[in-house]
Amino acid sequence: MKRTFKSERSLIVKNIKAQTSVREIPLSDEVIPSVQGELYIYGTELSPQRPIYALMKCKANKNRPTKSLRQLGKEANLVFLFDGENVSVMSILDAIKRGELEAGIGGELSTETRIAPAGISKHEFLEMCASENVGAMITCCELACEASRVRISLGSGMVIAVFTEDGKCGLFLVDSINQERHIVHLKAFHILK
Repeated sequence: MKRTFKSERSLIVKNIKAQTSVREIPLSDEVIPSVQGELYIYGTELSPQRPIYALMKCKANKNRPTKSLRQLGKEANLVFLFDGENVSVMSILDAIKRGELEAGIGGELSTETRIAPAGISKHEFLEMCASENVGAMITCCELACEASRVRISLGSGMVIAVFTEDGKCGLFLVDSINQERHIVHLKAFHILK
C-alpha cells in the first residue's frame, strides 16, 4: 500500500508515542478530500461552534461549523453533540434522521458512516499510530464497525472506529474533554482505502 507523507501537514505527529514533536501549519477551510492510499495522523479539536468532523487531508480543517455541511458534501462524516457535560458522536445522516441536525442544510449529501467503540486501549492506539500500522488499523475498523452504533457517548481515553461507504476508515482517540470550555481534543489515524 502506497503511503505519502507531505511536509505541509498540519499538526504532524513525528513521534506520537512521545507526543513531543508537533508542528502547526495554518489549516485551510477549503474542502480538500483524502487521497486514496495516503495515511493521515493528526490532532484536532471539536466544539459546539465547530462540531462537524470531516476525514480529509491534513492541510484542511477537520472541524467545521454546521453551516459548512453543504460545502463539505460527502466529505462530512460525523457530528459531535454537546449536551451540558455530556459529549457524544453520531454520523451526519443518523443525526439528521433523529432530529439532532436540521434537515435541508446539506447534511443529506453526506455518505453513510458507521461508528463503533474500537475495542482497543489508548496505548494500543498510540502504538498503532507510531508504527503506522495501516493493516491493523483497517482490520480494527472493519471488525468494530460490524457492530456499529447510532450514537456513542464519549469519555477521555476512548478509541472510536469510523468506516464510510466511500472507503474512508480510521480511528480516533478522545485525548481529552474540556468540560469547562466544551472542547473535545482528538488524535486521529485514517486512510482512504
